[in-house]
Amino acid sequence: MDTINNIKDLFSANIDALAPIITLTLIILFIKIPYIRSLINKSNEDDSYISPKDKEEKEKRRQKRKILNQALRELRAEISDLNSSFDDIKQGKTTVTTIADYIQKTNKDVKKLFSTINDLNEDFHSDTIRNINNYWEQMKYNPILVDPSQSMSPQDQLHHLSMLEAKAKKMILAICFLTIPHRVNIWLQQSRPGYYLPFHLLFEEDLPSAEDRQRVINTMAWAPKAMESGIINIESGLIYRYDPRRSAQYCGFLFLLLIFYTLSVGIWLFGKHATYFGLTDITPKLILLAWLAVLAGMFIHIIIGKFKRSQETGLPQVVATSDWLIYVSAHKGDITLKLLTALFGLFAFTFSSGSITMISSFLLGYSLDSFIGVFGSSLEKKAEAQYSSLYKKIQG
Repeated sequence: MDTINNIKDLFSANIDALAPIITLTLIILFIKIPYIRSLINKSNEDDSYISPKDKEEKEKRRQKRKILNQALRELRAEISDLNSSFDDIKQGKTTVTTIADYIQKTNKDVKKLFSTINDLNEDFHSDTIRNINNYWEQMKYNPILVDPSQSMSPQDQLHHLSMLEAKAKKMILAICFLTIPHRVNIWLQQSRPGYYLPFHLLFEEDLPSAEDRQRVINTMAWAPKAMESGIINIESGLIYRYDPRRSAQYCGFLFLLLIFYTLSVGIWLFGKHATYFGLTDITPKLILLAWLAVLAGMFIHIIIGKFKRSQETGLPQVVATSDWLIYVSAHKGDITLKLLTALFGLFAFTFSSGSITMISSFLLGYSLDSFIGVFGSSLEKKAEAQYSSLYKKIQG
């Protein structure tokens, strides 16, 4: 009973500080009411004022685009396998005459796919599909594809194979520019907010060239609306999933605000009773300011890291202030982890030193975020290093 009474007394004595926690919790629960949630989500829908006829037309185009993407993926598979055969011939693993029947069969399959693709493209008028057609037209008149059973000198055969491989790689890249964004959206739909997709690992088989993959992800990042629920980090090659519902984004932000305020109240209460732990120099105001200084140090380290990566790539950082809710939704787990790390670091430093200053707290936060970057984000760091070298190759 004494413990319960002590808790009641503590709550009563600090009701003003604890009231915002209750308020934020009630707001989150209020937003989660189905009717309120539907109103918030509806206000953010791009097609909420589109007529039924336009919605139907939009759905038809979406279905045609889906069929077109499937045909393009099949075409990529055919060309990729054919290109692998050309590589086997150059390495002496097989000969043109040995796989002549396969080449002729692939030739016929590709023609059928192009018939379907060109029919569907009449509604989209894609320049990229026109380029894909041109690449194939340059390939199909190659003597190896025209008559693979004919005899030719090794030098001529090597020349024709090199030409076919070069055009096939360009065709595959052009196809991936069209199909990969759609495939990424499908992956994102199967994921949860906060998870990420390692782009280079997922599409390494489709595009063996790391430089080609980087070109594709750059194009996707420069057209953010192509991703239905993902944020792209082109330096690391990671695509983070966010919740597309505006109500969920608000709830996520309020939840982080609730965590931050709850931790701040806990720190303030600790400061009030610091003498119980033998910390006579600690006051509630001092430790709260130290808490903010730790967070400021972590924030500055993040900003400096972004500017460093911007200098390495030669491209300025994108600062889209209107997307802050989306960013919070995608990185809610990371932000929570940083808050907890800052809390642990603050208490560890306070107990070890017995006193705190604003400068030491700021440097603590700066070094803490650096520690997380080294030991907690090794995948991103390796990917960013790879991106930097690839970007230099592309530009050079």
